[in-house]
Amino acid sequence: MGSVRQGAAYGLGKIGDVRAVEPLIATLKDSEKSVRQEAVEALGKIGDVRAVEPLIAALKDREKSVRLAAANAVGMIVDARAVEPLIGALKDGNILVVQAAAEALGKIGDVRAVEPLIAALKSWNYLTAEEAAEALGEIGDTRAIEPLIAAFKNRKVIAAARALRKVGDARGVEPLIAALKDSASDARFRAAKELDEMGWRPGEDESGAAYWIIREKWHKCIEIGAAAVEPLMAALKESAITVRLPAKDALVSIGGAAVEPLIGALKDGDRLVREAAAEALGKIGDARAVEPLIAALKDSDESVRGEAAEALGKFGDVRAVESLVAARAEVIRDAVGRLVRLYGTTPGGQGFVTGSAEAVPVREIGKRIAALGGFKLMLEAHKQFASQMPRSARNLEMVWDGIGGWAG
Repeated sequence: MGSVRQGAAYGLGKIGDVRAVEPLIATLKDSEKSVRQEAVEALGKIGDVRAVEPLIAALKDREKSVRLAAANAVGMIVDARAVEPLIGALKDGNILVVQAAAEALGKIGDVRAVEPLIAALKSWNYLTAEEAAEALGEIGDTRAIEPLIAAFKNRKVIAAARALRKVGDARGVEPLIAALKDSASDARFRAAKELDEMGWRPGEDESGAAYWIIREKWHKCIEIGAAAVEPLMAALKESAITVRLPAKDALVSIGGAAVEPLIGALKDGDRLVREAAAEALGKIGDARAVEPLIAALKDSDESVRGEAAEALGKFGDVRAVESLVAARAEVIRDAVGRLVRLYGTTPGGQGFVTGSAEAVPVREIGKRIAALGGFKLMLEAHKQFASQMPRSARNLEMVWDGIGGWAG
């Protein structure tokens, strides 16, 4: 029987005829929660002001689903009589009801809701804070500026950025500009979007560079020059390769102003950052990088050592040459020792099947040698290996095929 009444309420709401308002209001007292909920939703769709008071009463229904529907419904009708009851609903025990009440208050736009919504902006629930921020933006009262700034700056409440724009106070611009350099990518993108909507234009400074990084306009960063170095260094530490690589190239194009920060990055905890820094320093070719790159030859990561060696190879500095010679000798000794041990595990030292999983460590050794000294260094390593394990030399040639110009 309840399903029949529920269906009837749904049908009346779908038709949308105001003659259905009184029957639907009567249905709000039905014993079945599903019927009451359907009646509430139908009244919201019809939008007749006669339903406001009954819907306000439904905000205190014992069932949360009915209270939620009531909050949504009064928001659709937009009547000032619902403001105080909706403010009360901001303290409802169900978080979804609270969020719906905040949204409804934003639609109504009454300034009485400003302080309660500011309080809701501090909710432990992020989505509730988002809804409160959206509502404050719709109301547009300047009392919300500082709380919105704090919510955006301290809790990354993204909706606060849009709300600041809607409020239209100049104080909303600075936190959005600062957010262009935020550690959270979603905050950066939202800040750029809202600044665009405000008509803000980036300058020839760090903030401008941060904006162009978000927009992936790398040539703009190069045009800015030295002021773009710090934001580009931050981009060099991004996880996305589509950001890291162009950031590195932009730093190379900027040149001298990027050298010291890149030298510092040789000690970064992320090996990808160290690797990129070594490569960039080699391309810039500033003599200040020689000693730090020499130190990087002892990096714990093989790929970083390889990039440092390749970078030093581009310098004509005597210190670089001497260090490379020593590093190459050390690499060959280490590589040959490892190869001997690997081949020693195979029957009679016969070696590995080309392309097999077992051959991967042998190829990795070849790649490391090639990164440091190319074909010539591989040839020297092969010569030393062959002197110790002549029966395995031919197999090594085949396994190394295609690395660093090597043809097996």
